[in-house]
Amino acid sequence: MTIAMKRPEKITIGETAPAKPRRFMRPWSVTELDGAYEVRDAAGLNLATAHFEDRQSHLRRLSKDEARRVAAQIARLPTLLRIEKGIDPEEA
Repeated sequence: MTIAMKRPEKITIGETAPAKPRRFMRPWSVTELDGAYEVRDAAGLNLATAHFEDRQSHLRRLSKDEARRVAAQIARLPTLLRIEKGIDPEEA
């Protein structure tokens, strides 16, 4: 009687197991902080931060209005992707 042994899969050094895709819950919201706007998902996870400078500066940061617009566009990404996939065409 012979028992068939299954050969182990080849493992490459530094290779990690495929991770489950992470879900960022909708809706995403924008919150103004001191000197920045934060984009958070519905669970409160910080997804992006757009820093701004209220006054003229040599640091070349975004103005407050520019940072607000960038954060607002980032927060729209889940909706835009759903529209592109045809899931929510009425939201266009």
